[in-house]
Amino acid sequence: MVATTYHVDGSVAVSGDGSEGNPYKTIGEAITQAVDGDSVAIAAGTYAESLAISEALTLTGSGGVTIAPGSAVAAVVDLSGTVGAVSLQGITIDGDGVGLIGIRTAGGASVASLTLTDVTVREVANYGLLANPNTLQSLTIDGGTFSDNGTSTVSGAAHIHLWGFTGDASLTDVTITGAATPTPTSATNPEYGIQFTGLINEDLGTSASPDIGTVVLDGVVVTGAFGKNAFAVFNYGSI
Repeated sequence: MVATTYHVDGSVAVSGDGSEGNPYKTIGEAITQAVDGDSVAIAAGTYAESLAISEALTLTGSGGVTIAPGSAVAAVVDLSGTVGAVSLQGITIDGDGVGLIGIRTAGGASVASLTLTDVTVREVANYGLLANPNTLQSLTIDGGTFSDNGTSTVSGAAHIHLWGFTGDASLTDVTITGAATPTPTSATNPEYGIQFTGLINEDLGTSASPDIGTVVLDGVVVTGAFGKNAFAVFNYGSI
């Protein structure tokens, strides 16, 4: 099957058929029509929506694309089901303080790989990126910024939290900015900049800690204050 590229432009008056000359008005419309291997090309603009992805898709923003739901949502971008490779490129995810999670692999999902290229995640209340236990096999972040995330009082608030994660990860040229508070305390959020957790706490003492996969960090800059750790690795048998 030949892959299809669907086009989106929020500035059009009426949503079309997703072709380049007659684009959809929302990203969600394109995702609904897309199947495994398809792409979504997004024109510059701010899109007031949240996205549910359950197919292997590539979403590419051009000229400045921001996804900002504008109202409370569990996740601005939510990956669920059994999914192959998902890629986001050139997109800003703005929780505006009301989105609880920027990008999430939902509980029960099985995502082969997630690639973020020049993606910014900002002002998300709980987690910039959250991988739920055993839901993500491989993560690649190449360029991008995480800032002003995890400012709620939720326990474990973080810019990037890979929870119950035993896959591979590569983070290159990523900037993470913590709180401006000069002296971190347990009450300062975000609690973590980047957190890798192997065995989840509920299973400690009853299951063996897994080994971590191959993890590469190159050009990762973490600044600011954190309630607990700027970088943390927990509950692995070997690293």
